[in-house]
Amino acid sequence: MEDKAFQIDMDITEDNYADIPIITPRRSRSNTDEDYGSIHRNHESSLKYAVDDIPPWYECIVLALQQILTVFSSSVVYSGVLVDLICVEDAARNDVFGMIFSAFLFTQAVATFLQVTFGTRLSIFQGPSSSYVYPLIVIMNLPEWRCPEGVSVPWGWPTFSTAGVTGMVTGVLGSIIDSIGDYYANAKISGAPPPPDHAINRGLGMEGVGVLVSGMWGGLGVTTYSIITKSISITRVGSRRVNQWTSLILLIMAIPIKFAILMSLIPPPVLGGVLWIACGLLFHIYTNKIKTNDIQLYCSVTLIALYNFLHYL
Repeated sequence: MEDKAFQIDMDITEDNYADIPIITPRRSRSNTDEDYGSIHRNHESSLKYAVDDIPPWYECIVLALQQILTVFSSSVVYSGVLVDLICVEDAARNDVFGMIFSAFLFTQAVATFLQVTFGTRLSIFQGPSSSYVYPLIVIMNLPEWRCPEGVSVPWGWPTFSTAGVTGMVTGVLGSIIDSIGDYYANAKISGAPPPPDHAINRGLGMEGVGVLVSGMWGGLGVTTYSIITKSISITRVGSRRVNQWTSLILLIMAIPIKFAILMSLIPPPVLGGVLWIACGLLFHIYTNKIKTNDIQLYCSVTLIALYNFLHYL
């Protein structure tokens, strides 16, 4: 017996065609502005302090110290890399390491304060970037740059060359791409709306000033640290005031050279363990970002594959 529920009247003419109801699939609203706004409000309500909030000063100090401990190992490792590149004698290694490490702390303090106060004004930390390490290694292996007598203002005024500028431009481009992605991720997780174009331009401009200051003081170029973005999701504090306190504490720590020399005595296994934990947190950010995208799209799959290929190259 024929089921009447599945009978279809095929007697369609030009006169009754307009009366046939058109059934359209419901459009997914997962990527609309309204849904993003609701997600943004729900996430902001889960924060203890959003980006514009001002926590008590004692909480700011504790959270600032937590940020410093999170990124401390990177400064120690990069300082050791620079000491090896400039061919320092063993007798003077600790003293030169202390000067470079203090310069790192100073430039991080200046770059972070400029970024959170005049740049994107997000809860962002600026520190030395590995994007500048590889061009620096190549440049320092050139005959005219091998084992130079000085690397910053304390050792003489900087010089310029075509090879040096060309090599560092590649590091700048990599740092820009990395920072723009961090701006959006940090805004989303710290309870702020997506940064507009003018905020991104200010952020990149202040980052450029930070790179200039770093170069003048003998440090590496700075970039935005993704690990601080992950720490916001753990502490639930996205206030920019914490980063301003971080800048102040770093500035104080940069004054005594003996403190920087003490950091050179940290055993390499300890630094490796801290970096291992930091890489795990960064991988967690990466996987969380992937699950918010449509991995069925060919473009998304291609970008993920390209990222992993370049990362392990």
